[in-house]
Amino acid sequence: QAPGIQHTATQGMALISSGSGLNVSGSSVTIRAMENGAGSFGQATVSGSQGVILGGDVTFQASTAEIVHDLNGGTFDIDASAAFLVDSTGAISLDAGSASNFETSNGALTLTSAAACTWSAAEGNLKLDAAAANLVLDGHTGVDIDATNSGKVSIDGAGGIDIGVAADVAIDIDSSTLDIDASG
Repeated sequence: QAPGIQHTATQGMALISSGSGLNVSGSSVTIRAMENGAGSFGQATVSGSQGVILGGDVTFQASTAEIVHDLNGGTFDIDASAAFLVDSTGAISLDAGSASNFETSNGALTLTSAAACTWSAAEGNLKLDAAAANLVLDGHTGVDIDATNSGKVSIDGAGGIDIGVAADVAIDIDSSTLDIDASG
């Protein structure tokens, strides 16, 4: 069935409203930039001086795998009342120019890597804090704790320090100087 209104422009088309706004609605609305006759596709641009609001189910789809979706804005705010899913067959890069956070207000947060994983802090401390439970480090083939450069490994426990709790195992201590102090 042919659409009720169809307009085709070979040199471009602009819908501009300087009054109370422009409303395009329907059971299905498609905005599409067609092939420009030179073997490449044009681009569809939606802009607003006070922002652009997209409501309901919105699909951004490219006709070919090479098309790039580029979203630019001063503040980019995405709110989802249900799950927010991002899937990529390639890499995902999240970069920020200032302090950032990634947290859950309820439930667990799981970060899993298929290969080696690196956490680093270019400046300051790297802090792992389990506020309401134990901090569990489990290396299935071993745990290696090193303080490089002039650093020192310090272990403190408000309730004590236990070594070999699960089973009796060998302890190997190599030191230039061994200093053990007991206040009790």
